[in-house]
Amino acid sequence: MGYRDPTPPEPQTVPYARFAASKSEGLFFVLTIVLGLGMLVGATHRRDFRCDRRAGEVRCEQETSLLWQVTGRRSFEGDQLSSVEFQPYSGNKGKEMGRTDLFDAHGNPTAVLRAPLTEASEHHTRLRAFLDDSTQQQLEIGQPSMRWAGLITGALALLWAFFIGRAFVRTSGHFEVVVDAVNDTIIVRARHLGFIRSERVHPLAGLVGIGVEQTFLKRTKHGRGAPGEPAAQLRLDYEAELPRKLTATPLPGSGVHEDLAERLREVTGLTPETRPAGLGDDAAGDAKRADPAEKKQSRTWLILVFAGPLIAIGVVFGLQATLAESGGRVLFQVEQRCKFQGAELLPGAEMSTVLDPGTYSVELFDPEAPGMWRTDTFTVTEGQARSYVCR
Repeated sequence: MGYRDPTPPEPQTVPYARFAASKSEGLFFVLTIVLGLGMLVGATHRRDFRCDRRAGEVRCEQETSLLWQVTGRRSFEGDQLSSVEFQPYSGNKGKEMGRTDLFDAHGNPTAVLRAPLTEASEHHTRLRAFLDDSTQQQLEIGQPSMRWAGLITGALALLWAFFIGRAFVRTSGHFEVVVDAVNDTIIVRARHLGFIRSERVHPLAGLVGIGVEQTFLKRTKHGRGAPGEPAAQLRLDYEAELPRKLTATPLPGSGVHEDLAERLREVTGLTPETRPAGLGDDAAGDAKRADPAEKKQSRTWLILVFAGPLIAIGVVFGLQATLAESGGRVLFQVEQRCKFQGAELLPGAEMSTVLDPGTYSVELFDPEAPGMWRTDTFTVTEGQARSYVCR
Protein backbone atom coordinates (compact mmCIF):
# COMPACT_ATOMS: atom_id res chain seq x y z
CA MET A 1 0.00 0.00 0.00
CA GLY A 2 1.34 3.44 -0.95
CA TYR A 3 1.47 6.72 0.93
CA ARG A 4 -1.67 7.91 2.70
CA ASP A 5 -2.16 11.09 4.75
CA PRO A 6 -0.61 10.59 8.20
CA THR A 7 -2.32 11.50 11.46
CA PRO A 8 -1.66 14.10 12.77
CA PRO A 9 -0.94 16.12 9.55
CA GLU A 10 1.65 18.45 11.17
CA PRO A 11 5.25 18.13 9.95
CA GLN A 12 6.97 15.21 11.60
CA THR A 13 10.72 15.41 12.38
CA VAL A 14 12.56 12.10 12.57
CA PRO A 15 16.16 12.21 13.91
CA TYR A 16 18.57 10.35 11.67
CA ALA A 17 21.90 10.16 13.52
CA ARG A 18 25.07 12.02 14.34
CA PHE A 19 27.79 10.51 12.16
CA ALA A 20 31.34 10.97 13.44
CA ALA A 21 33.93 12.56 11.17
CA SER A 22 36.70 10.35 9.85
CA LYS A 23 39.97 11.35 11.54
CA SER A 24 42.19 9.88 8.82
CA GLU A 25 40.13 11.51 6.07
CA GLY A 26 40.25 14.90 7.82
CA LEU A 27 44.02 14.66 8.34
CA PHE A 28 44.56 13.66 4.70
CA PHE A 29 42.40 16.61 3.61
CA VAL A 30 44.54 19.06 5.62
CA LEU A 31 47.81 17.58 4.31
CA THR A 32 46.56 17.75 0.71
CA ILE A 33 45.60 21.42 1.15
CA VAL A 34 49.04 22.22 2.58
CA LEU A 35 50.75 20.35 -0.28
CA GLY A 36 48.69 22.15 -2.94
CA LEU A 37 49.26 25.61 -1.51
CA GLY A 38 52.95 24.89 -0.97
CA MET A 39 53.41 23.82 -4.58
CA LEU A 40 51.58 26.91 -5.88
CA VAL A 41 53.60 29.26 -3.70
CA GLY A 42 56.87 27.59 -4.70
CA ALA A 43 55.93 27.70 -8.39
CA THR A 44 55.26 31.44 -8.30
CA HIS A 45 58.44 32.35 -6.40
CA ARG A 46 60.61 34.53 -8.64
CA ARG A 47 63.84 36.53 -8.30
CA ASP A 48 64.75 39.11 -10.94
CA PHE A 49 68.10 40.86 -11.11
CA ARG A 50 68.65 43.80 -13.45
CA CYS A 51 71.31 46.46 -13.96
CA ASP A 52 71.12 49.73 -15.92
CA ARG A 53 73.90 52.06 -16.99
CA ARG A 54 72.89 55.71 -17.32
CA ALA A 55 75.25 58.64 -17.71
CA GLY A 56 78.16 56.37 -16.84
CA GLU A 57 76.60 55.27 -13.51
CA VAL A 58 75.51 51.70 -12.85
CA ARG A 59 72.49 50.81 -10.73
CA CYS A 60 71.59 47.18 -9.96
CA GLU A 61 68.33 46.00 -8.41
CA GLN A 62 67.16 42.62 -7.13
CA GLU A 63 63.39 42.01 -6.88
CA THR A 64 61.73 39.05 -5.16
CA SER A 65 58.07 38.22 -5.84
CA LEU A 66 55.69 35.61 -4.51
CA LEU A 67 52.20 34.81 -5.85
CA TRP A 68 52.84 37.46 -8.51
CA GLN A 69 53.22 40.17 -5.82
CA VAL A 70 56.50 42.00 -5.19
CA THR A 71 57.66 41.12 -1.69
CA GLY A 72 61.09 42.72 -1.59
CA ARG A 73 63.37 44.99 -3.59
CA ARG A 74 67.03 45.82 -2.94
CA SER A 75 69.13 48.32 -4.91
CA PHE A 76 72.90 48.55 -5.33
CA GLU A 77 74.90 51.41 -6.80
CA GLY A 78 77.50 49.93 -9.11
CA ASP A 79 80.03 52.71 -8.58
CA GLN A 80 80.11 51.86 -4.85
CA LEU A 81 80.91 48.19 -5.40
CA SER A 82 84.43 47.32 -4.39
CA SER A 83 84.33 43.77 -5.79
CA VAL A 84 82.11 41.02 -7.16
CA GLU A 85 82.89 37.44 -6.13
CA PHE A 86 81.43 34.02 -6.89
CA GLN A 87 80.85 31.70 -3.92
CA PRO A 88 79.90 27.99 -4.23
CA TYR A 89 78.06 26.39 -1.30
CA SER A 90 76.04 23.29 -0.41
CA GLY A 91 72.26 23.58 -0.50
CA ASN A 92 69.53 21.23 0.69
CA LYS A 93 70.43 17.52 0.59
CA GLY A 94 74.00 18.39 -0.39
CA LYS A 95 73.01 19.96 -3.71
CA GLU A 96 75.79 22.09 -5.19
CA MET A 97 74.70 25.72 -5.34
CA GLY A 98 76.36 29.04 -6.10
CA ARG A 99 75.82 32.75 -5.51
CA THR A 100 77.35 36.08 -6.39
CA ASP A 101 78.46 38.36 -3.53
CA LEU A 102 78.57 42.12 -4.06
CA PHE A 103 80.99 43.92 -1.70
CA ASP A 104 80.61 47.62 -0.94
CA ALA A 105 83.38 50.07 -0.05
CA HIS A 106 83.21 48.96 3.61
CA GLY A 107 83.60 45.27 2.79
CA ASN A 108 79.97 44.37 3.50
CA PRO A 109 78.80 41.52 1.24
CA THR A 110 75.33 41.18 -0.26
CA ALA A 111 74.39 37.80 -1.77
CA VAL A 112 72.50 37.87 -5.08
CA LEU A 113 71.81 35.50 -7.99
CA ARG A 114 71.49 32.26 -6.01
CA ALA A 115 71.03 29.23 -8.28
CA PRO A 116 72.38 25.72 -8.98
CA LEU A 117 76.15 25.80 -9.39
CA THR A 118 76.37 25.83 -13.20
CA GLU A 119 73.58 28.36 -13.64
CA ALA A 120 74.96 30.58 -10.86
CA SER A 121 78.39 30.56 -12.50
CA GLU A 122 76.85 31.71 -15.79
CA HIS A 123 75.01 34.51 -13.96
CA HIS A 124 78.28 35.69 -12.34
CA THR A 125 80.04 35.68 -15.70
CA ARG A 126 77.27 37.77 -17.29
CA LEU A 127 77.33 40.29 -14.43
CA ARG A 128 81.16 40.61 -14.59
CA ALA A 129 81.00 41.15 -18.34
CA PHE A 130 78.36 43.86 -17.92
CA LEU A 131 80.35 45.74 -15.23
CA ASP A 132 83.57 45.52 -17.27
CA ASP A 133 82.00 46.58 -20.58
CA SER A 134 80.90 50.22 -20.48
CA THR A 135 79.09 49.85 -23.82
CA GLN A 136 76.41 47.56 -22.37
CA GLN A 137 73.40 49.58 -21.18
CA GLN A 138 71.22 46.89 -19.58
CA LEU A 139 71.44 43.44 -18.02
CA GLU A 140 68.51 41.27 -16.93
CA ILE A 141 68.82 37.92 -15.17
CA GLY A 142 65.70 36.17 -13.92
CA GLN A 143 64.04 32.84 -13.36
CA PRO A 144 61.17 31.69 -15.58
CA SER A 145 57.95 33.53 -14.74
CA MET A 146 56.15 30.26 -13.90
CA ARG A 147 57.19 26.72 -13.21
CA TRP A 148 54.47 24.74 -14.91
CA ALA A 149 55.21 21.48 -13.09
CA GLY A 150 54.64 23.14 -9.71
CA LEU A 151 51.54 25.01 -10.86
CA ILE A 152 49.93 21.90 -12.34
CA THR A 153 50.84 19.72 -9.35
CA GLY A 154 49.53 22.33 -6.91
CA ALA A 155 46.27 22.77 -8.85
CA LEU A 156 45.73 18.99 -9.01
CA ALA A 157 46.42 18.66 -5.27
CA LEU A 158 43.84 21.36 -4.47
CA LEU A 159 41.32 19.71 -6.81
CA TRP A 160 41.94 16.42 -5.04
CA ALA A 161 41.50 18.16 -1.68
CA PHE A 162 38.15 19.52 -2.88
CA PHE A 163 36.78 16.03 -3.56
CA ILE A 164 38.22 14.71 -0.28
CA GLY A 165 36.66 17.62 1.62
CA ARG A 166 33.30 17.15 -0.08
CA ALA A 167 33.21 13.47 0.88
CA PHE A 168 34.44 14.36 4.38
CA VAL A 169 31.55 16.80 4.86
CA ARG A 170 28.85 14.67 3.27
CA THR A 171 29.53 11.61 5.44
CA SER A 172 29.71 13.40 8.81
CA GLY A 173 27.42 15.59 10.86
CA HIS A 174 23.93 15.60 12.37
CA PHE A 175 21.04 14.57 10.08
CA GLU A 176 17.26 14.75 10.47
CA VAL A 177 14.30 14.02 8.16
CA VAL A 178 11.15 16.18 8.09
CA VAL A 179 7.93 14.72 6.61
CA ASP A 180 5.74 17.70 5.65
CA ALA A 181 2.31 16.52 4.45
CA VAL A 182 1.03 20.08 4.01
CA ASN A 183 3.74 20.97 1.46
CA ASP A 184 3.90 17.39 0.11
CA THR A 185 7.67 17.05 0.73
CA ILE A 186 10.29 15.00 2.52
CA ILE A 187 13.21 17.23 3.62
CA VAL A 188 16.60 15.92 4.67
CA ARG A 189 18.49 18.50 6.75
CA ALA A 190 22.15 18.13 7.68
CA ARG A 191 24.36 20.20 9.95
CA HIS A 192 27.94 19.33 9.04
CA LEU A 193 30.69 19.77 11.64
CA GLY A 194 28.42 22.11 13.59
CA PHE A 195 28.38 25.02 11.15
CA ILE A 196 27.55 23.93 7.55
CA ARG A 197 23.87 23.20 6.87
CA SER A 198 22.37 21.69 3.74
CA GLU A 199 18.94 20.45 2.63
CA ARG A 200 17.61 17.92 0.09
CA VAL A 201 13.91 17.96 -0.83
CA HIS A 202 11.92 15.02 -2.25
CA PRO A 203 8.23 14.77 -3.21
CA LEU A 204 5.88 12.90 -0.91
CA ALA A 205 3.06 12.23 -3.40
CA GLY A 206 3.32 8.92 -5.21
CA LEU A 207 5.67 7.37 -2.62
CA VAL A 208 5.09 3.61 -2.55
CA GLY A 209 8.10 2.26 -0.68
CA ILE A 210 11.25 3.03 1.31
CA GLY A 211 14.22 0.68 0.96
CA VAL A 212 17.77 0.49 2.32
CA GLU A 213 20.72 -0.14 0.02
CA GLN A 214 23.75 -1.52 1.88
CA THR A 215 27.30 -0.64 0.79
CA PHE A 216 30.74 0.19 2.24
CA LEU A 217 32.84 3.32 2.79
CA LYS A 218 36.63 3.45 2.59
CA ARG A 219 36.86 6.17 5.27
CA THR A 220 39.44 4.49 7.50
CA LYS A 221 42.47 2.27 7.02
CA HIS A 222 41.55 -1.32 6.22
CA GLY A 223 43.60 -4.37 5.34
CA ARG A 224 44.15 -5.36 1.73
CA GLY A 225 40.96 -6.84 0.32
CA ALA A 226 38.77 -5.56 3.18
CA PRO A 227 35.53 -4.00 1.89
CA GLY A 228 35.63 -1.01 4.22
CA GLU A 229 33.27 0.46 6.78
CA PRO A 230 29.58 -0.65 6.59
CA ALA A 231 27.32 2.05 5.17
CA ALA A 232 23.89 2.41 3.62
CA GLN A 233 21.62 4.81 1.75
CA LEU A 234 17.83 5.02 1.85
CA ARG A 235 15.94 4.66 -1.44
CA LEU A 236 12.54 6.29 -2.04
CA ASP A 237 10.39 4.34 -4.52
CA TYR A 238 7.64 6.13 -6.45
CA GLU A 239 4.68 4.89 -8.42
CA ALA A 240 5.14 7.02 -11.54
CA GLU A 241 8.79 8.10 -11.49
CA LEU A 242 12.29 6.76 -10.95
CA PRO A 243 13.53 6.00 -7.42
CA ARG A 244 15.38 8.72 -5.51
CA LYS A 245 18.22 8.51 -2.99
CA LEU A 246 17.29 10.14 0.32
CA THR A 247 20.82 11.48 0.97
CA ALA A 248 23.53 12.66 -1.42
CA THR A 249 25.92 9.84 -0.49
CA PRO A 250 25.89 6.65 1.59
CA LEU A 251 26.35 7.25 5.32
CA PRO A 252 28.18 5.04 7.87
CA GLY A 253 26.40 2.33 9.83
CA SER A 254 23.72 -0.24 8.98
CA GLY A 255 21.12 -0.64 11.71
CA VAL A 256 20.61 3.11 12.02
CA HIS A 257 19.36 3.23 8.43
CA GLU A 258 16.92 0.38 9.01
CA ASP A 259 15.62 2.24 12.07
CA LEU A 260 15.05 5.38 10.01
CA ALA A 261 13.32 3.43 7.23
CA GLU A 262 10.92 1.84 9.73
CA ARG A 263 10.15 5.18 11.34
CA LEU A 264 9.53 6.86 7.96
CA ARG A 265 7.19 4.03 6.90
CA GLU A 266 5.28 4.56 10.13
CA VAL A 267 5.04 8.35 9.69
CA THR A 268 4.02 8.14 6.02
CA GLY A 269 1.58 5.24 6.52
CA LEU A 270 3.44 2.78 4.31
CA THR A 271 3.20 -0.96 4.88
CA PRO A 272 5.99 -2.13 7.23
CA GLU A 273 8.62 -4.37 5.70
CA THR A 274 10.49 -7.31 7.19
CA ARG A 275 13.83 -6.19 8.62
CA PRO A 276 16.83 -8.05 7.12
CA ALA A 277 18.46 -10.59 9.42
CA GLY A 278 21.60 -9.41 11.21
CA LEU A 279 20.54 -5.76 11.27
CA GLY A 280 18.46 -5.86 14.43
CA ASP A 281 20.53 -3.63 16.66
CA ASP A 282 23.93 -2.93 15.03
CA ALA A 283 25.41 -2.68 18.51
CA ALA A 284 29.01 -2.28 17.39
CA GLY A 285 28.41 0.64 15.01
CA ASP A 286 25.28 2.55 16.02
CA ALA A 287 25.67 2.24 19.79
CA LYS A 288 29.20 3.56 19.54
CA ARG A 289 28.03 6.40 17.30
CA ALA A 290 25.35 7.38 19.84
CA ASP A 291 27.78 7.23 22.75
CA PRO A 292 28.21 10.74 24.24
CA ALA A 293 31.85 10.03 25.04
CA GLU A 294 32.51 9.25 21.37
CA LYS A 295 30.76 12.47 20.31
CA LYS A 296 32.84 14.46 22.79
CA GLN A 297 36.05 12.85 21.51
CA SER A 298 35.08 13.64 17.92
CA ARG A 299 34.34 17.28 18.78
CA THR A 300 37.66 17.57 20.63
CA TRP A 301 39.53 16.20 17.60
CA LEU A 302 37.78 18.66 15.27
CA ILE A 303 38.66 21.56 17.57
CA LEU A 304 42.33 20.52 17.52
CA VAL A 305 42.39 20.25 13.71
CA PHE A 306 40.75 23.59 12.97
CA ALA A 307 41.73 25.62 16.05
CA GLY A 308 45.20 24.12 16.62
CA PRO A 309 47.09 26.66 14.46
CA LEU A 310 45.30 29.57 16.16
CA ILE A 311 46.10 28.14 19.59
CA ALA A 312 49.78 27.75 18.60
CA ILE A 313 49.94 31.37 17.43
CA GLY A 314 48.36 32.51 20.68
CA VAL A 315 50.90 30.53 22.71
CA VAL A 316 53.79 32.09 20.77
CA PHE A 317 52.49 35.61 21.33
CA GLY A 318 51.87 34.79 24.98
CA LEU A 319 55.46 33.59 25.43
CA GLN A 320 56.75 36.72 23.72
CA ALA A 321 54.67 38.90 26.02
CA THR A 322 55.96 37.00 29.06
CA LEU A 323 59.55 37.45 27.94
CA ALA A 324 58.94 41.12 27.26
CA GLU A 325 57.73 41.62 30.84
CA SER A 326 60.88 40.01 32.26
CA GLY A 327 63.34 42.12 30.29
CA GLY A 328 63.60 44.69 27.54
CA ARG A 329 62.98 44.41 23.80
CA VAL A 330 65.73 45.64 21.48
CA LEU A 331 65.29 46.30 17.76
CA PHE A 332 68.55 46.21 15.77
CA GLN A 333 68.61 48.35 12.62
CA VAL A 334 71.69 47.62 10.54
CA GLU A 335 73.24 50.36 8.41
CA GLN A 336 76.74 48.91 8.69
CA ARG A 337 77.92 45.36 9.20
CA CYS A 338 77.96 44.34 12.88
CA LYS A 339 78.14 41.32 15.20
CA PHE A 340 76.04 40.64 18.29
CA GLN A 341 76.19 37.50 20.45
CA GLY A 342 77.71 35.44 17.63
CA ALA A 343 75.24 36.59 14.97
CA GLU A 344 76.55 38.66 12.06
CA LEU A 345 74.08 41.27 10.75
CA LEU A 346 74.39 42.75 7.27
CA PRO A 347 73.26 46.19 6.07
CA GLY A 348 69.50 46.45 5.52
CA ALA A 349 68.69 43.73 8.06
CA GLU A 350 66.54 44.11 11.16
CA MET A 351 66.45 41.88 14.24
CA SER A 352 64.19 42.05 17.28
CA THR A 353 65.02 40.26 20.53
CA VAL A 354 64.29 40.36 24.28
CA LEU A 355 67.28 40.74 26.61
CA ASP A 356 67.71 40.78 30.37
CA PRO A 357 68.43 44.19 31.93
CA GLY A 358 72.11 45.15 31.71
CA THR A 359 74.85 46.45 29.43
CA TYR A 360 75.71 44.69 26.14
CA SER A 361 78.48 45.10 23.58
CA VAL A 362 78.27 45.15 19.79
CA GLU A 363 81.14 44.76 17.31
CA LEU A 364 80.95 47.21 14.38
CA PHE A 365 82.89 46.75 11.14
CA ASP A 366 85.40 49.59 10.72
CA PRO A 367 88.22 49.29 8.12
CA GLU A 368 90.22 51.95 9.98
CA ALA A 369 90.01 50.26 13.42
CA PRO A 370 92.58 47.72 14.62
CA GLY A 371 91.49 44.31 13.36
CA MET A 372 88.80 46.15 11.28
CA TRP A 373 86.31 45.93 14.17
CA ARG A 374 85.45 48.36 16.96
CA THR A 375 83.26 47.81 20.03
CA ASP A 376 80.21 49.78 21.12
CA THR A 377 77.83 49.25 24.08
CA PHE A 378 74.17 49.83 24.87
CA THR A 379 71.99 49.40 27.96
CA VAL A 380 68.75 47.41 28.36
CA THR A 381 66.22 48.61 30.96
CA GLU A 382 63.54 46.45 32.60
CA GLY A 383 60.21 46.54 30.70
CA GLN A 384 61.34 49.13 28.16
CA ALA A 385 61.82 48.84 24.40
CA ARG A 386 64.64 50.52 22.53
CA SER A 387 66.32 50.45 19.17
CA TYR A 388 70.01 50.21 18.33
CA VAL A 389 71.45 51.29 14.99
CA CYS A 390 74.63 49.63 13.72
CA ARG A 391 76.59 52.40 12.00
